Amino acid sequence: MIPRLPAILLAVLCCLCVTTGFSQNLSVDSVRQQIDQAESDSQKVNLKLQLVDELIALNKPKEVRDEIGNILRLSTLVGYQDGYLRGLLKMGNHYITRQVPDSALVPIREGLSQTNEPHYRLQLLNQRGTVSRLGGNPVESIRYYNQAMVLADSLDSTGGKARINYDLSISQRMIGDYSSSFENLYRSLMQTEQVRDSTLMALVLNDIGELYNELNDPEEAIYYLEDSQRISREYNLTSNLIRTLMNLGIVHTGFENYETAARYFSEAKELAEELNDLFRQVRIDYNLGQLDLRQQNYNSARNYFSTALELSRERNLQEGIFYNTIGMGELYRELGSYGHALDWFRQAYDKSRNLNSGPMISQSLEELYETHKRSGQISRALDALESLKLHTDSIRTIERERSRAEYEALLETRRQEEQNRLLLARQAEQEARIQLQQGLGVGSLVILAIVLGVTLFLYRNVRTRDKMNMELKERNDEISSKNEELDRLNNIKNKMFAVVAHDLRGPLSSLQSLLYLLREHDLSKDELDEITNSLEQSLHDNATTMENLLAWAKSQMAGININYRDFKLRAGAEAVYSQIKFQAEQKKIAITIDIDPDLEIYADYDMIKLIIRNILSNAVKFCQADDKIDIEARQAGGSTTIIIRDTGTGIREEDQKKIFDDGHYSQKGTKNEQGSGLGLTLCREFIEKHGGEIWFESEFGKGTEFSFTIPLKAVSDGGESADKEEPSGVSDKSFAAH
Repeated sequence: MIPRLPAILLAVLCCLCVTTGFSQNLSVDSVRQQIDQAESDSQKVNLKLQLVDELIALNKPKEVRDEIGNILRLSTLVGYQDGYLRGLLKMGNHYITRQVPDSALVPIREGLSQTNEPHYRLQLLNQRGTVSRLGGNPVESIRYYNQAMVLADSLDSTGGKARINYDLSISQRMIGDYSSSFENLYRSLMQTEQVRDSTLMALVLNDIGELYNELNDPEEAIYYLEDSQRISREYNLTSNLIRTLMNLGIVHTGFENYETAARYFSEAKELAEELNDLFRQVRIDYNLGQLDLRQQNYNSARNYFSTALELSRERNLQEGIFYNTIGMGELYRELGSYGHALDWFRQAYDKSRNLNSGPMISQSLEELYETHKRSGQISRALDALESLKLHTDSIRTIERERSRAEYEALLETRRQEEQNRLLLARQAEQEARIQLQQGLGVGSLVILAIVLGVTLFLYRNVRTRDKMNMELKERNDEISSKNEELDRLNNIKNKMFAVVAHDLRGPLSSLQSLLYLLREHDLSKDELDEITNSLEQSLHDNATTMENLLAWAKSQMAGININYRDFKLRAGAEAVYSQIKFQAEQKKIAITIDIDPDLEIYADYDMIKLIIRNILSNAVKFCQADDKIDIEARQAGGSTTIIIRDTGTGIREEDQKKIFDDGHYSQKGTKNEQGSGLGLTLCREFIEKHGGEIWFESEFGKGTEFSFTIPLKAVSDGGESADKEEPSGVSDKSFAAH
């Protein structure tokens, strides 16, 4: 309970508030009188800009917009460029403060198109970066902030650099780069102290406190937040004071200092109501609801969440709708009403998807997972957890691709600028050479001896230049060749990491989820058997994926070395069968090996086993109970043909052309078995390296037959056999992979 102020003190405070508001109105009226008495239009524009600052302090957004519109019209009419640009900056800052980035973008773009003056471009580029950040694109915002920093350095503007470093730290925090965020906040703090900017210093100290709290260091967070609070009170920085009080309330809530937290939240709410700041009022009510929820004051928590939710819906505050919907779900979950809680969390999930907000989607999925788990719905909890992991992977992929595209665009722009610079330099060199030759031509008419001497000199220069050009061309060709090789290796590396990230992390995440359920829950025997079977299948899938990945990586990065030797083909096939036997028996699939025990081939034993294992695994993957798989081999025409035939599901005709594709095409098996798509690609590479070929025949619903050949004699490193022409590689028949 917050203590009430004595009546006398309350009366004094009311008088002070009235006096302060009266003095501010007097200031506005005074500026208006000066505008009416202005002797020139430019003076009138400057006074109107001052009036806008007074109206901002009084929190009158409509009057602010109207006055800025008047400033822009008057500046255009009288041709006052400086006033026009300052008006655009005021308008951009107004919409940024009101959290309307799309509207702020209009005056910012107009300003950038109107001026090349460094001072104005610095401020406009900084605003442009903030618009990108508010729009959810922190990587793009960092690019604009860096452009503004170049101008700030050229102007030696310490205040400008302080502001840019502060804004940079926010964007870096959004992408999880806490180290760079701390570094830029420190720089901003040092620069702010140099220029004695109390407003910016209060902001920086508040953000340092927020960052420490995010990194689970609440003691340091309180130190910096209290320092920000002191400066905000001293210089009447009400907007930042509200932020600081909210953050202090959040930190003390974590410490379970509930009375202290309530005091901070209540003061912040009073200030937000004075400024008519609905956005922060909603956030404060949400935090007060969370505070009551921690103390099990459920009725009070419901009132706060309901009030904030209603206000958010009335004013279309989307963030407020989402978080207070989450709050209602948490309330009902604590009350044990899991059905109502799930309804609220599903509403939050739908809202997050409509807003296309990655963090909100993640939070709503986490709440759904936790609620399903508490209510004992293990299957649905696992579904929510898998959706969360897929969403997290998707966000990382999108952010990585967007970041790469943006930086590639920057590098391409830099390359084009460098080429243009070199072209201009060459043109200047050619023009200078032409002028020199013309001068020599005129001089030749005067003294023939000088002409001969200069001609000889030029001839030697041309010879030297040609020689240097030839050397330069040879070096350029060598560099181009090395760059192509580096690009090829880099593409291989990127592909390998993409496979690791996508194909290996997914199965491992599933294993982690299954093990978590085994550890955290008392499961029935049926549930335990089901999870154990899933775990065994996942381990087999992971082992196959890892073996294929390592073989593929070795073949791509270091080349394929074949260790030829004679061995019994049936023995190799039986070794593979022993590895795949468990999966076949689980699915009730019969496998027969019809290979002469004395049939020998001359090839790499491990590669042939890998080829047979991948094709046989695919057959098992796409067979159902009581299906059959036959393995045959025959020698004829200088090669051994191995055939693996199954009676499984077969391959659709439209999918057959995707097989052996570099995109690693893969589908789930009859029991949802996963695959990486690497297996048959490796088979084709290893068979071709032996000088053989691979093909298939398949009819959807009836089965598939894979065949491949291995020559009776080894193929040399150059790809030629000792007694025949280079093999044709893969046949013209359709290639396929399950």
